[in-house]
Amino acid sequence: MLLAPALARLDGVTDDPAELETAEAILTAAESADAEGVRTSDAERQLSPLPPVVAGGALVLPAGLLARLGGTPADPAQRVRETERVERAAVDAVLAVERRLGRTPVEMPHNNKGYDVESKDSGGRLWFIEVKGRIEGADTVTVTKSEIGVGRNKPDQFILALVAVPFEGEPRVRYLRRPFDGSGDLPFGTISVTFDWKQLDNRSEVPA
Repeated sequence: MLLAPALARLDGVTDDPAELETAEAILTAAESADAEGVRTSDAERQLSPLPPVVAGGALVLPAGLLARLGGTPADPAQRVRETERVERAAVDAVLAVERRLGRTPVEMPHNNKGYDVESKDSGGRLWFIEVKGRIEGADTVTVTKSEIGVGRNKPDQFILALVAVPFEGEPRVRYLRRPFDGSGDLPFGTISVTFDWKQLDNRSEVPA
């Protein structure tokens, strides 16, 4: 808004000095407001966004993993839950593998001695699969006397399934056939035998 032209137009309408003075004050205020608006608009156009600032973060890890890494014994209840999770994931992985191979697997009751899954192929042949699920990175695996007995009595139909279960992601399944060949006779009174996981895994193969 231009003050002088506006006052000139108003001067031709009234001769009252008071009215002219009031009009001049109003026009001056309006012109000041316009100028301030222009300055504000220019300043806003010059604004630029600042890079984001990270105030903090969090890393969530399973309690079992933290206990293993720190050498601290896990809470007994937590250990039970983790064992159940690993065993369940391992059996589910083997059942899925058997179905992909075209066989019909049946999970055995938990108290079944000797094997966990009985699977039948299209020709009617049965496979007895003992599932050993261990958390990924485990060093050993324990096999019971009953499981070894089934493996030796039915060497051509028995499969030892080695399943490495990670904290996240899909389990890794490998099959070991005739796993107990060369292991010798079990001493009297033996209940179970502990094997080196890596040695068994090195002898295993992709399920087929």
